[in-house]
Amino acid sequence: MSVSDRPAPTEPIARSVQVGFVGLGSLGLVLAGNLIERGHRVVGYRRGSLEPLSGIGGTPAASPAAAAAGSDVLMTCLPTPEALTEVVAGPNGFLSRGGLLPVLVEMSTLDIDVKMHTARQYAAHGGVMLDCPISGIPTAVAARKGLMLASGELAVVERWRSVLEDMLDSVVYCGDFGNGLRVKYVANFLVGVHIQAAAEAVALAEILGLDSLFVAKTLRGSAASSAQFDARGPIMAAREPTKPLGTPRILLKDLEIIDRV
Repeated sequence: MSVSDRPAPTEPIARSVQVGFVGLGSLGLVLAGNLIERGHRVVGYRRGSLEPLSGIGGTPAASPAAAAAGSDVLMTCLPTPEALTEVVAGPNGFLSRGGLLPVLVEMSTLDIDVKMHTARQYAAHGGVMLDCPISGIPTAVAARKGLMLASGELAVVERWRSVLEDMLDSVVYCGDFGNGLRVKYVANFLVGVHIQAAAEAVALAEILGLDSLFVAKTLRGSAASSAQFDARGPIMAAREPTKPLGTPRILLKDLEIIDRV
């Protein structure tokens, strides 16, 4: 798309676009897949194999800068602050391209100061960055049932809302840049508390001499339950190997961030 072809800054996007996507882990790959299913072209980069992206119809790129080339919007879903710095400001990062920068939709859960600094860097080069962390495990996100907590310039969020909603059905505007992260901190704090409570409840049932699997199934959906107990209680009680609902390493990383707030 040439500069003259770009919609006015406040004109909503109502068509398929090219998305430069960096960070194609378990969550990022699902988000990219949702975009592809809705007709968008995803050009993606990750340090590891790009075969999973090719397998869902995406186009591999050799670097973040290559993913950005020709893209209408950029999206990142990264595990560490170092990865975000490299992707945006590194030798082959978005800023290395020069010229007009697409809007950057940043979906990672990181320290808020890191995102603020990156947003200022991006703005200094004429770009706009949104803070849009995702709440939801990959299996829920695959069904577009997660939650995007969007924050930053309202006009920019609304302009790109249709594309964001092609990833997730629920996109909630949280206000000024960084508020998305702040709400995500609260969400992940509750996730951690509810997982711990679910484990304690299963242990209590066993101390009382009850069949903990029976208790977990009986209380599912009741006023005493929670989404985490409903999903994880039976798994904890059964003590049978199963596909993880999420990555403990990621949750621990998020709780460490919250502990520093």
